[in-house]
Amino acid sequence: MAGEAEPQARLPTGYADTKFCELRWSRDNAAPPFANVSIFLDLGRAGHPPEPGGGSLTPSLATICALYGVEYDPAAETLWLTEARAGGGRLAPDAGGVLPLVRGELYSVHVSEAAAALMVGGCYRIKEMLGALTEARIRRLSAAFYRRVYAGDPRFRALFAAGSSEAEAVANQADFLVEMFGVTAHNTQRIAPDGSRVDRDAGGVETTGTPYSDRYGEGQLVPRTISKHHAALMKMDNAAAWLGYMMEAIAEVFPADAKAQRSLGLYFGHFLAFFEFEPRERERLCELCQRVTAPPEQLPQHRL
Repeated sequence: MAGEAEPQARLPTGYADTKFCELRWSRDNAAPPFANVSIFLDLGRAGHPPEPGGGSLTPSLATICALYGVEYDPAAETLWLTEARAGGGRLAPDAGGVLPLVRGELYSVHVSEAAAALMVGGCYRIKEMLGALTEARIRRLSAAFYRRVYAGDPRFRALFAAGSSEAEAVANQADFLVEMFGVTAHNTQRIAPDGSRVDRDAGGVETTGTPYSDRYGEGQLVPRTISKHHAALMKMDNAAAWLGYMMEAIAEVFPADAKAQRSLGLYFGHFLAFFEFEPRERERLCELCQRVTAPPEQLPQHRL
């Protein structure tokens, strides 16, 4: 109709209302978020359920816990969502732990006092991890991980390290982690804990070197890494095997540092949360990532 205003998009440019919803860390939480304040969750297009490697995710409670670095406990309510635009109604998961999220909507993410206390005292936020763990130890972690991969099951090595030498594989992973943990320029804007947007070069925003982007191009830190982990790789057995090697490496490099161990376990759970798994598989991945502070005999086994 002539003169009728165009409907206003509910999500920022680049996040289609027909696919994404926005999750936003509540200002009422007693801790800042492990990752970003806002996370845009790809629910897929209507009539097209999420598939491994497709980019879209089943919005299970375990997945959202992993995205936000909140330890998932099916016996305790550590995290819940409310409808931010519709008056704050609380969402109830179905029997499979999946939340009824709607494309184009905004949801507030709330955590319990116990979960917030653990986030404040028990782990580092992603943007704090380079300073807390140090670049030298992060590079030792990648070396310890790939030493196990290259000495381990050749089938796993063929999947995750084909076409590269051990030294190249170590450098790729270490450069990625150093840049990710250093809050670098892979985002042009950041969201401060109070919800305001902050330019990456503004005073008070710490930046570091960009070893991964220097080699592969600015803006490639996340897209290139995600694209390398295609559907054939991102299966439960492979993820459990990968975590087995990584948890052993964490125990070697950070043997008496429970805070570093927990932080790294939560980060790798956060990373895996961007790939589609069945809800029960996601719960199992959360359990494996949260077991990082366990004795060696209780670590996940790296078998395909």
